[in-house]
Amino acid sequence: MATVPGRRLEALSKQLLRLYALEDATALPTALANAANLLIPSANASYNQILNQQAGLSVSRSRGVKIPWVEDSPLLRNLHEHTVIQQLLKKRDGSVWKFGDFMTQREFHQTALYNEYYRRTNTQAQLCFGVHYSKEGSVIVAINHVGKDHFSEEDRALAKVMRSHFALIHRNVARMANLKTIAEGLGTAMDAARLGCVLLDNDGRRLHASVQSELLLQRYFPAEPHMATGLPETIHTWLQQQLAWLASPDLAAHPLKPLSVEGADARVVVRLRAGGEAILPMLFIEEEPLIATVQEGIVLGQTLIPPRPNAFDGSPAGLSPREVEVLTWLAQGKSNPEIAIILALSTRTVHKHMEHIFQKLGVENRTTAILRAFELGLAKL
Repeated sequence: MATVPGRRLEALSKQLLRLYALEDATALPTALANAANLLIPSANASYNQILNQQAGLSVSRSRGVKIPWVEDSPLLRNLHEHTVIQQLLKKRDGSVWKFGDFMTQREFHQTALYNEYYRRTNTQAQLCFGVHYSKEGSVIVAINHVGKDHFSEEDRALAKVMRSHFALIHRNVARMANLKTIAEGLGTAMDAARLGCVLLDNDGRRLHASVQSELLLQRYFPAEPHMATGLPETIHTWLQQQLAWLASPDLAAHPLKPLSVEGADARVVVRLRAGGEAILPMLFIEEEPLIATVQEGIVLGQTLIPPRPNAFDGSPAGLSPREVEVLTWLAQGKSNPEIAIILALSTRTVHKHMEHIFQKLGVENRTTAILRAFELGLAKL
């Protein structure tokens, strides 16, 4: 088997330094095609996405192609004759194949694949390897020679080395794209729910803050200096205490407590989601109306509003203080997961409280429960 000279491996290493830094999935096809074309000198190279069992095909070619490319439908129509791609799709391994591995030049010239597609560009030799295989589709990199040029066994050996790196780069970029999609969706959902988040490192330093959290920090801590952690002084001091308790053997005696700072008609509440071996700590930051429940009634700002007569008489059929809290937040338009975060409960527990509320109020759904909350004075228009 041919070996790859050091100079070619050095050239590959230089390309890989750039390719491993890629994050943009839309730039990946052209980047890999360009690298393949440069590392194995050829007329052109392409990044071919074969989708849904050959029902679709997308081709991204290297820049600077000097031959007149035709539309790709003849390639898709005759893909069953492409013995190299068919072998790669069948084996799904790290092999690198050429046209000459499966047919003679004369046999290749007799195929519809050549006469309808490759003949127009005078493509006579091709070297292919697979980068990604899945049930949704596969990615094949093809490197092409025109005229009398051909690929050597040294080229094949280098392509095998390239393939393993290209496969990992493809996987990394795909994971990064998924992560960005999840993060953007989570950020949008949290902003819509008016819930901010700040991602921290294990020492409590700020790594990233959502749009909503930035707005709330500016609103409630406008004049406070930001510490070395990137957080306002009040939050920094509170967070260091929480982290110290988490690291203490006496954690059971020091339950973590949220930080609450009141404004004119609302308050901001900061809660810590502790990190672990595989996850980083995070702050949840939410603005809440100045409403809290007590056994005697409901506090709105500093005014105690007694419950309506006979609304909660303390009998077994009446709502418990916790159920009052859940119903109050339901009337504020909060979902079960949001109520769970606000009250530091599990979503399952909130769901159980909802069932008990429905039973005690004699209602069947959230809408009628909200109407009853208005009737009971737990919410106002």
